[in-house]
Amino acid sequence: MHRQIFFSYLNQLIHCPLKQISIPIVVPVKTVQWVQRLNFSTFDCDKHFGAKSKAENKVELSSHVIKLCTSLKCSKSEAIEVHNFMTTNNQTVNMETITKTIGWLNRLEASPKVVVKNCNILLIPLHHLKASYKSLDPRKWKQVDDLLPLLTINESKITNVQLKYSYPIRNRIYLLSDYFSIEPHIISHYCSKHLFVFEIELKLLQKKLDMLLKRNVTPDNILRDMNVLARAENVIQDRLAYLEKCGIKRIMPWMIKCPPHVLDRAVEIKNNLGVEQNQTMELLSERLHWHGKTAISMFKKNTFLRNMNSAAASEKLDELLKIFSPKEISANIELLRHPVTHVKSRIAELQPIKEHPITPFIFNMSDCNFEQYLNHTKKQ
Repeated sequence: MHRQIFFSYLNQLIHCPLKQISIPIVVPVKTVQWVQRLNFSTFDCDKHFGAKSKAENKVELSSHVIKLCTSLKCSKSEAIEVHNFMTTNNQTVNMETITKTIGWLNRLEASPKVVVKNCNILLIPLHHLKASYKSLDPRKWKQVDDLLPLLTINESKITNVQLKYSYPIRNRIYLLSDYFSIEPHIISHYCSKHLFVFEIELKLLQKKLDMLLKRNVTPDNILRDMNVLARAENVIQDRLAYLEKCGIKRIMPWMIKCPPHVLDRAVEIKNNLGVEQNQTMELLSERLHWHGKTAISMFKKNTFLRNMNSAAASEKLDELLKIFSPKEISANIELLRHPVTHVKSRIAELQPIKEHPITPFIFNMSDCNFEQYLNHTKKQ
């Protein structure tokens, strides 16, 4: 009853002048004061009370996805991924401005796959993108894709880095690309989030890279955890020597970054695990991008991981990574509990249903509930 009266009063506040409102006696004074403090001139009723129906939202989503598919020349799944990213990071998606930005990128001959991977640039105002683009001196780059991820960096920061260290950013990008044998646009993608890479002296950076690559730290792992390059040269050298002494063959960047007690704990767990368990732990850490504490806690909490052999884990991940991101699998580690045959059959049954996104919750359903879900979706 109180709830009905409250919303009745709230409705009056939204639609009527304050003088015409009749306040029921049962509404507490504090509630009245709180409601009156709301600024209804800017109050978004649609947002707070869900005025838009699910059907309207679905139509709006599909129209946005179609526009993205057309302008980006990408697949529907990629367009949905881009749209989801934009709506997560920005409450309102202005397709008109985004289409203009995409049009500008198309005129620059940026490849769709690079734009999709760096879709955060679509949320940046076009005039800022143009300013950053100009400051990077695009004519001297091999292709526009190589600098595209760097457009997220503010123009003033780009200028400051290039003036302070007296070298163009592209030199560092192409240097790392040669070191890692990885495409420049991928290097730019990671460097755009770690600007300190441009501030390290060239010879020092080369020394650090040589040390890491010599000890078989993979380029992919270095890029995913570039903060390892921020560590002092002697720290990297000492930690690598310690890891070699402990018999750690597959070295991950987090092992160099983490505090000594975390590393000691990881080494202790590794020594207590069997060879097969160690291989499984290393495999999962690498493919799911786990760092020190994450890997330790995962194996500690989930006993089924310790009983899983590396071959089965690899096969499951091959299938699961087709539909889920490493982050989603890590957050729903129960996905790895299923046998390989079960994983394959679930994927085969879910993939034809393109209208509904595949979520870990659906994937983990019991056979009975899953069958009901399939029947329900087929009827729609």
